[in-house]
Amino acid sequence: RGELTPRLWIALGEAYGTLNQPIFAEQAFLQAVRTAPRGSTEMLEGYYGLLTTLAANPTQRERQIMACVEALEIYPLDAQLLCAMGGYLQAQGRLDLAERSFRTAVQYGQVDLETWHLVEIAEVAAACLGMTLRLQGKEDEARGVLEEALDRARGSLRIRRQLLDLNIRQGREDHAIRLAGQLYANADDAVAIADAVRGACKAAKQDWVPALALLQSAYRAGCRDPLCLRWLSV
Repeated sequence: RGELTPRLWIALGEAYGTLNQPIFAEQAFLQAVRTAPRGSTEMLEGYYGLLTTLAANPTQRERQIMACVEALEIYPLDAQLLCAMGGYLQAQGRLDLAERSFRTAVQYGQVDLETWHLVEIAEVAAACLGMTLRLQGKEDEARGVLEEALDRARGSLRIRRQLLDLNIRQGREDHAIRLAGQLYANADDAVAIADAVRGACKAAKQDWVPALALLQSAYRAGCRDPLCLRWLSV
């Protein structure tokens, strides 16, 4: 085994992961990291595999963070590593540091085109940054981040839905209606969804009586979109 190349260590780690043997998978990915040239695609893949393996065990969160810090020292602008770190920090309640990590991913994040990566990683980073800002009460800044992201990726349903939800929570009814019209343009129940959005905006402002009437109207018209159901339950 000592003669295995980094690429073969990665393949072995993936095989152990498929066989649900995380201890052996972790050891294989560690060997890939140790034997690969510093800064190479193989080393990056080794870190990806290691982080994925450690994620399967909640008790390994600290080791996961340390491994991600180690990887970021070598790949400081890797978008996937930055998003992973942001997620770890957010889970620990370190929203300020999570914001910094996600913001770096949005502004400067890079991907290694020679290895596996999420095609939507830029959208994911923007959505995560928006959510982190919202959790800190920075809703206007979050809206700005999401609007800029939507300008770059007009077809992103993830960003559009999050922006719609944020406009509803802020009671920005006209903006929410316009976003819903774009998001549900081809829906059979587009009219009912518009009522649901209006009702949700009123509910967000605790204007309960008209909110309930609009949401119930949408529901009776057959709208079962999560937006309608969530705000009707509220």
